[in-house]
Amino acid sequence: MGRRTFQRLLKLPVLLQPRPVPSHRSPSAAFFCQSHRPVYQHQPYRYSPARYPPAFGPSRTVRFLRSLLWATLFSMVGVYAGVGYLKGVYRGQTRVKLGSLADIGIAAEIMTEMDQHPSVQALKADPDFEEIWPLATNAEQTEKMKTTTDGKDIHHLVYTAFRGSRGVFPRAFYNRSRHILVMVAACSYGCEGEYGHLHNGAIETLIQESIRILAQFWFPPDMTYKLSELYVAFGEITHPNTIWCITCMPLATVGNLAEVVDEAKTAESRGQWSNVWPDWFNPRDWNQMTSSIVATVSPLDGHPIKQPQQATANAVGHFQVEDSEDWPPAPPPHKESFYGWTSREQSQEANPPNDSEEG
Repeated sequence: MGRRTFQRLLKLPVLLQPRPVPSHRSPSAAFFCQSHRPVYQHQPYRYSPARYPPAFGPSRTVRFLRSLLWATLFSMVGVYAGVGYLKGVYRGQTRVKLGSLADIGIAAEIMTEMDQHPSVQALKADPDFEEIWPLATNAEQTEKMKTTTDGKDIHHLVYTAFRGSRGVFPRAFYNRSRHILVMVAACSYGCEGEYGHLHNGAIETLIQESIRILAQFWFPPDMTYKLSELYVAFGEITHPNTIWCITCMPLATVGNLAEVVDEAKTAESRGQWSNVWPDWFNPRDWNQMTSSIVATVSPLDGHPIKQPQQATANAVGHFQVEDSEDWPPAPPPHKESFYGWTSREQSQEANPPNDSEEG
């Protein structure tokens, strides 16, 4: 450290005194002094529109249509790619080989689950219902069903295309006193349609088979009949891997059917959901009533007769019956006046046969 520096450190700091302001001038006098700048002369504003160079290219309409075309093209490509992806995922699912151990195990699990279903338990506990072999169309096929495990000898759609764990598992119960047939069916992945929904063809096949089985009990054994009309009206979308109940009964045994039809037509005219009946259906024709069978499809969790639920599908099947003296049967006494029916005994007494005319 130098000597001068040491001397500077020994000196006491000098306190600066505030600068005195003259008394004849105010502190802000400098701001009020006359400026030496020239006074600004205001000039009136003159508007001059901006000039833009003319636009070169297509018009707005052409550009809008071009944008719309590209948007439509990209949306179509996106929808097509999405549908293709869903189909690829659906088809890429692993399918169980028919007759393999996995197929037998899955089928056994489905049968066990179906046996424990509340509807099956309620029908088995009901003494009025008896379980029958569901889709056998004659006695020979019924015997083959009892002796054959896989049903190869039975040439039928349900037992050929819908066999194994991929198909349907039907069980049928019949009430002989009321002529009611209830088919409880479990549909597996082989019955799927597009986007995982249950194919309507599988439901229609089960309805047709249920109607045919009931026709075997309803019509006399020596009568020739053939299913000529089948009308199915699907309501809500159905899903596989669900147990469905198909309830069938002859239209002649349905009480107050005319009121049901009138209520359905009234609800349909008001835009509400209702049972859809075919155009050829006439509830006041007793011959048609005795030759037609109605069926409803619904997901039940109890007894289908004591605990009915809203149906997801309705069907009406009409049979063409050959002319017979024993058919159609006479309506119940409380329905004779409604159908204008006269019993055969009364008609014979009113119009006795004339032997002279026969001779």
